Amino acid sequence: MWAEVTVEVREDSPAHYLLKIESFSRLSESGIYKFESNEFEAAGYKWKMIIYPDGDTRENGSGHISVYLAISGTSSLLVGWEVNAIFTFFLFDQLHDNYLSVRGEKRRFQRIKSLWGLPKFLSHQTFKEASNGYLVDDKCVVGAEIFVFQRQAIGECLSMVKSNNSFKREWKICNFSKLGEDWLSEVFTVGDYKWKLWLYPKGSFNDKGYNI
Repeated sequence: MWAEVTVEVREDSPAHYLLKIESFSRLSESGIYKFESNEFEAAGYKWKMIIYPDGDTRENGSGHISVYLAISGTSSLLVGWEVNAIFTFFLFDQLHDNYLSVRGEKRRFQRIKSLWGLPKFLSHQTFKEASNGYLVDDKCVVGAEIFVFQRQAIGECLSMVKSNNSFKREWKICNFSKLGEDWLSEVFTVGDYKWKLWLYPKGSFNDKGYNI
């Protein structure tokens, strides 16, 4: 756990989401191995917090509380979407009126991987130790903050096509000096496209009277 996260204690409450759980022990007693929160908004996206009270055993989280963040409402996002985010999970210390914060690494949320989190968020031993204040009268408060890295890069693709077909076309223009403001050739075909030659005998725009 400690190699991938930053653990701190702070007084400020989470900016984006708080969840109070009453009768925490009854989650296990009722056979609820996974709890999924309601949807909430943060950083322009919709999310859900997912908690495994007895640990996510698939990710070796046994003996711990496992907490995950899942992006939701993805049907409204563009095809090929991805969201790069750093998330922080919180646990309220009810005795000292502050929060344990555990910040994970930057993760990429996308269609094939829309859920990230901490299988070993906190051990049951630490969580249930009365002097820590995390579980009081079988109640606890957890929270989350999400920071999203906005994508500002511009993508571009250059494709070079080699062609052995060259094209040459000549026009004979009589009475050039008597042409009007512009002259347009007939349509001609090169490759799969149709073209016209557009000529300004006396120049155009800022070059008028100086260039062809």
